[in-house]
Amino acid sequence: ETIYELAASLYDKNFKGMTIRLVGVTLSNLISKREAFIQMTFDNYELVEKESETRHLIDTFNKQFKKDLLMRASQVKKENH
Repeated sequence: ETIYELAASLYDKNFKGMTIRLVGVTLSNLISKREAFIQMTFDNYELVEKESETRHLIDTFNKQFKKDLLMRASQVKKENH
């Protein structure tokens, strides 16, 4: 949604009213949210640390059993939509 909205905004800003046959949008160097770095602050460091511990524990367990047996609630919500 975000990418579409930004692309549509750029189109409106630069080409609105012009006849265009094809518009393409290319993305590269994308990473998953899990691999993204989070800037910790004094306000959120406890939450970031807790999430990091939980993620590490789940990843370790899943690697040990060579299956994704456990997942975080945020992952379940994403997969159901």
